[in-house]
Amino acid sequence: MFRMPEKITYALPELIGNTELFVGRKKEFDFFLGEWYDRLIGNIARSQAIVARRKKGKTAFLQRLFNILWSCPDTGVIPFYFSVREMKTTLAEFSKSFFATFTNHYLSFLEKNVEYLQNPYSFELLDRLIEKVPELSRHYESIKRYKAENEWGLMWEVASRAPSEIAVTQKIKIVQILEEFQNLNEYVFDYRGQKIDSLSGTYLDLAEKREAPLIISGSEVHGLLEIVRKLTARFEENVLENLPEEEAKEAIWKYAEIYRTKIDNAGVDKLWNLTRGDPLYIYALFSSYHNAKKRLRSRGQRHRSVHARDQERTDFQNLGRIPRRSFLGSERKGCETDYAVPVSGGQRTHSSANNQRPQARYNRFRTENEAAKVNQSGSNLIWEHRI
Repeated sequence: MFRMPEKITYALPELIGNTELFVGRKKEFDFFLGEWYDRLIGNIARSQAIVARRKKGKTAFLQRLFNILWSCPDTGVIPFYFSVREMKTTLAEFSKSFFATFTNHYLSFLEKNVEYLQNPYSFELLDRLIEKVPELSRHYESIKRYKAENEWGLMWEVASRAPSEIAVTQKIKIVQILEEFQNLNEYVFDYRGQKIDSLSGTYLDLAEKREAPLIISGSEVHGLLEIVRKLTARFEENVLENLPEEEAKEAIWKYAEIYRTKIDNAGVDKLWNLTRGDPLYIYALFSSYHNAKKRLRSRGQRHRSVHARDQERTDFQNLGRIPRRSFLGSERKGCETDYAVPVSGGQRTHSSANNQRPQARYNRFRTENEAAKVNQSGSNLIWEHRI
């Protein structure tokens, strides 16, 4: 049975940035640190495939899972994280990168030294590390020899099998976390410059190694599922869904705190209805230009260039006006609001107050980079900010 560490060491830098922004995913952690972990210890765990579109939170979840496992030194379960980049490379270079990353992660866990993760050694510099892990010396020397002989296929054979072979010989468990797995068949080329579109076939047997099971993910859903289904019955599929309501609201409160945004329960309810727990939309709303401008205006920094004002007047005259609301849920027709708000339906209406003073009070829509437009349940939900 897995026991959470008293303190998580963020040995692997998380792309989410501020680690406090990570909220929720209880269902997923309950599975991977519960039932699946118990199966791992019992040597019966199956490899897993996490499927979701881009910006759904896969990387944040997998990197946090890595850091949790890394923070438990006495379990004998070593995490290994590798992301297949969307960049053309040769099989030789890919093999060296894979093996060097594994070596750095393996030694980092054994010595509890974060330097190997945050400033890793390249393959060419592994001579300085291999003497610390003699169990990897045979693999290292084999890859160097095959590289000199231009036997790129054998290089990959040794590199890809290193995690499972080390797990068996050292009587430990290694969790291989491979991100953007579909890129294996798209960006790795042989010595003739031809794409190796069957490289994922390496894992026909490796995915069934119980000592070193895989957790793979991919943002290009079709490509990932095509591979997974060709590797028949090697992977269990897990769909990473939106955050449930309770976790989504917790995330909204956390983002509001970190982005210094005033909000109350009514505002949280509005954002839940707008985003439906999609991590991308929650992040987009709080990090958008509108929210940043709101913070600046609340500090009294309200100066805009003459050109910007003229452009806004032109936009206003072309687009019309919409009712003003705030995150706090109340309409404020007589004054400016400092809060960005979701408005459903996309309908623009005119208030009598605005018609009386068209140049003094108005709203405007901005470009896609400055406003999030979301289609939810057939209606247009528009992120609006009061200028």
